[in-house]
Order: sequence, then C-alpha cells, then structure tokens
Amino acid sequence: MDACAVAANIINMAAEEGDLIDHLKLQRLCYYAQGHSVVFRQKLLFDDPIQAWEQGPVVPAVHQAYEKYGAEPIPPTDDAPELEQWRLGILKMVYTRLGWMTTWNLCSQTHMEQPWRDVWRASWDKRECNPEITPEQIHAFFRKELASQRARPKPWPEEKVREFLLNNVELAQIVASRRGQPSVRSRF
Repeated sequence: MDACAVAANIINMAAEEGDLIDHLKLQRLCYYAQGHSVVFRQKLLFDDPIQAWEQGPVVPAVHQAYEKYGAEPIPPTDDAPELEQWRLGILKMVYTRLGWMTTWNLCSQTHMEQPWRDVWRASWDKRECNPEITPEQIHAFFRKELASQRARPKPWPEEKVREFLLNNVELAQIVASRRGQPSVRSRF
C-alpha cells in the first residue's frame, strides 16, 4: 500500500470531522497509524519508509506530495483511493485518539518518543541525513506504549483537565452536574 493513499484518506477523514490538517500533522498521523497497524494487525499499513527528520518522523513520499501546502490546511480530495476495511479501521482509531491534538502537540510528542529520539541522536553523531526509523523500532515502541495504555491509562494532570473543560463548556457542565458541583467556568 502506498503511503500517499493513506495520507489522502486521513485528510478526507479530518475534513469530514470539520478539521483541516496541515502537512506536519498529516506526517504525525501517518506515523502513528503505522505504529498502530504493526501492533494491532502485525503488518505495515503502508510500505513507504519513515525517516527521522529534524521536525520528527516523516514519510518522504507524503512529504513530496504535500509539501507545497506548507503550514496551510490541506484541502480534501475527491480521488483518495478506497482502502481495505482494516486499514480504514486503523485510521479511524488513530484519528479518534489523536486527531484532536494540535500540530505542535503531536510534534512535541513524537520528539519525546524513543523511535525518533534514538534514530535522530544516532544520525547526528554519524552526520547521517534522514535515517530510517525501521518497522522493528516502530513495533517495539508501540507494542510497549499501547500495552501500557490499555493496562493503565495515564491520568491527565489537573491543569490539562482544567484546560480541556474550559474549552468544552457543555461537557464541563455535564461533569459538574453529575458531581453536584458548580460548573467549571464559575470555579476557575
């Protein structure tokens, strides 16, 4: 499977949700989709390599196809190839879990994660340009990361919960009513 076909489907999926994504966010979602696929399906979602670039994990084929948009939102396309059901399932799962995050949140997150960090650090020492993050490295990291999330989800810090509720007033009111407390807006 071609990574650009996966990317086109991610773009259209985001547009259906009312979200226009930029090139960097698209790259991160492709990376996370590949990670979820190698863990949950034990196979690659797409065959194109993922490389460690300064900005984070990058699929060069997707970069070449969408770099013209820069930081601007990428418009949806009418000619996105139809994907097999299992591939669409992976994309929906990843978009549901991570699509709400901003481009910069996703970039920061990938910079803290082991596959990019280790490959980037090793390439810096060797003065190597854009080395590949191998499927084995992706699998090892995501297997461990996704297993730990299923076993015990990491709680959000209080300030992140506060920020989320401040940005989602209706949900904050529902939570407050269930707790018998005043709404978040009046408490903070």
